Amino acid sequence: MVAKKSLCYDEKYVSLHEKSFSFVKKLVCMVNRPSLATESLLKEVFSCSSVDHLNESPSHTLTQSYCWKEMRARRQFFQSMNDPQLVFAIAEKIQAECGCASGIPCYWSSSPSQLRDVNDWILYTIRAPCLIQRIEIVPYRVFWYPMKPTYAPRQVSFSFFVRKVNEPLHDTVKTFGINAHLLYESPLYKVVSDMTLQAFHLPKPVFMEPANSFLRINLIGRSQGLAPIAQDIQIPNMDLNRFQNQAVFDPNYYICLTYVGACGVENPNL
Repeated sequence: MVAKKSLCYDEKYVSLHEKSFSFVKKLVCMVNRPSLATESLLKEVFSCSSVDHLNESPSHTLTQSYCWKEMRARRQFFQSMNDPQLVFAIAEKIQAECGCASGIPCYWSSSPSQLRDVNDWILYTIRAPCLIQRIEIVPYRVFWYPMKPTYAPRQVSFSFFVRKVNEPLHDTVKTFGINAHLLYESPLYKVVSDMTLQAFHLPKPVFMEPANSFLRINLIGRSQGLAPIAQDIQIPNMDLNRFQNQAVFDPNYYICLTYVGACGVENPNL
């Protein structure tokens, strides 16, 4: 493995190319190219730590949900309103149209836990040779549930793995049913407890190739907050007290994500 100052890549993969020096030069040039802003580099979910219900699959996180896109389009309108209850009613209607309010989930949910300090993860494959520069996530907020909780992790980090074939087991890390080397692990990032797109820029880009590369999103801790849908909208104290009282009867914590994306520079010719 090599972690240069400008990027991270798997040295053994690069050595398979006839002109490895030229290959590295191409990677360095890719660093200076603008990232794909609208298309995720993730292909599919390989595995995850847990699922609450079978239909709350982590595969839902690969595409932006209807309810998230509709609420994002109305965000400025929501910010201009002075009636939180009307905002909540509109958001609940949007989730009813999405189907997630009536048993057709557009999100992944972890299994429940009575502890906040429980970690989860989702492992993704990559769809093309690329440099990953940032990861995006959208926590899920349940507007159709009493007190509209947001099920967000408290922190996230990102681990990049390279699967190795025909190597001694002691040289590899047995992870998720595969033998894989850890190529790079990001620092921890704080997550805002709100249904909003949050982008986490990596300190350096990481080169991934689709045949043997995996990205794991590490979800550290759990929080269930009443984050406002817009910064200038506050939850009434009476409603906050009601939620805190209800929490005594529903002590479980979850993590729910409606979207995870990886952005960067793709080069199918590598």
